[in-house]
Amino acid sequence: MPSQEITSEPRNWIWSDMNEIEREKALRDTVPFLERFIEVLKPTKQGRWVSTNKCPVVLVGNGYGSHQLCNITESINQSTTCNFISFGIDNDYSFDTSLAEQWHCHGFAADPTRVHPSQIHPAVTFQNIGAKMMSPNHQQKANEKRKNNPKWWIASVPAVKKFLNIEKITVLKMDCEGCEYSLARDALAEDPLFFHSVEQFTFEVHLNTPWVNNTETFYYYAQLFKMLYEAGLDVMSTSIRRCGPDKEALPPFAALEELNYPGQVRDFEARRSCQEYLFAKSNNWHSP
Repeated sequence: MPSQEITSEPRNWIWSDMNEIEREKALRDTVPFLERFIEVLKPTKQGRWVSTNKCPVVLVGNGYGSHQLCNITESINQSTTCNFISFGIDNDYSFDTSLAEQWHCHGFAADPTRVHPSQIHPAVTFQNIGAKMMSPNHQQKANEKRKNNPKWWIASVPAVKKFLNIEKITVLKMDCEGCEYSLARDALAEDPLFFHSVEQFTFEVHLNTPWVNNTETFYYYAQLFKMLYEAGLDVMSTSIRRCGPDKEALPPFAALEELNYPGQVRDFEARRSCQEYLFAKSNNWHSP
């Protein structure tokens, strides 16, 4: 069997484009960025937000629809361009309307599982579409089993940014049951400098086997932290909490366990764990 040639860099860093040797190199180059984040995450306890004290963190929105962000209320004004993209709003879009009212932002909100007016606020447009995923999640599978239900419209986040003609994304929020794992893949394929245009990124992750169940998905998750680091986005706060369906109680992917990723089901009596992270441009803030 002829030996495979290894290139100087993996081809586009896209898993399906790489041979086995290139995939091994890509994992060696990306996993250290995930390990670096794990060290930051370790102090996080269930049910609590932990701030790294690198920016003034505030809770935006109400109830389960709220998310933490670095506070820019004092610095933003009517003449400042503020745009946000928000995937996974469910029935609580208080986060989105708060950004519009308090930060004077213009926003795009989306969720394929809910039907809302196309204008949920004068400054916020809603669309019944989902973000791309590595594979259909439980909600998408359930939708496909229902009779006469149309298939979800699905779009990549970089494609939405391009469609909206946004140069800078002030806030990117993703809370969509698995779409977080395809984001790095889609950015690599469509817009490798995508995260350079993002000021703040708040997202929820699901770490158990329904979401992370193969090396390709694990790789793109590690690649996400590499891309965030290279774009100058630093972790500002983390949270681990109970959430989700019973599938959250399934064990984690072996590669995550080997890294001693905090917050796995073995850590909590609750047997369910979702995690939320906030990243923001580190050069925009200084420690108090």
